Amino acid sequence: MPAIHRAVWYHPKFTTDPLLRLFLIPQNEKEPLRQVELVSDSTVKKEICKLLGCDLSDNVVLHSEDQIAYVRVFISSSTLHNYNYHVLKAKGKPDGVGIGRMHTSYEAFMDDFALSRRPLNRRASTLLHYPNAHGPILVMKTTFIKAKDSGRLARSEDILCWEKITEAELKGEAFKKLREEWIAVMGSGDLPHVLEIWPM
Repeated sequence: MPAIHRAVWYHPKFTTDPLLRLFLIPQNEKEPLRQVELVSDSTVKKEICKLLGCDLSDNVVLHSEDQIAYVRVFISSSTLHNYNYHVLKAKGKPDGVGIGRMHTSYEAFMDDFALSRRPLNRRASTLLHYPNAHGPILVMKTTFIKAKDSGRLARSEDILCWEKITEAELKGEAFKKLREEWIAVMGSGDLPHVLEIWPM
């Protein structure tokens, strides 16, 4: 399905019950990887915690095209005098991917106390190129469109769709390169959430 058709078909406002699409990587390697679909309403936090077997969940950014682009613009502009930088901003030079452009982010949800309470999830660590994956992991891939007032962090209203993720995609060279790019630009530490998804 072409990207634009997929974006329209899965757009949260296209259906009565917008679905949040997640990819579950269980702690137990004998359990199969599986797709999960949740309605993005006021119960979604509770449902995510139920899937993870915890009372409180956390999420980390694995890659964000917009944040990568924003940082690159910021870094390239940081050598300029403040006056010149503000002139560029005044002329409408956008941060991030640019106004009206589509961009994608990957995030991983986990037990907020996973590091201290859960064993290492070797399968998730390998698939996500994320050494600190402990306990069951839920992976989310979101496609956005950059609005004029989006700012650096994407908003719920910028979401076009939540896309399905497959094991083949996570094992692929393209995702590996995205993770390498993220770590090279942002470092290996966890960063704040890329968006707030509840409720729409």
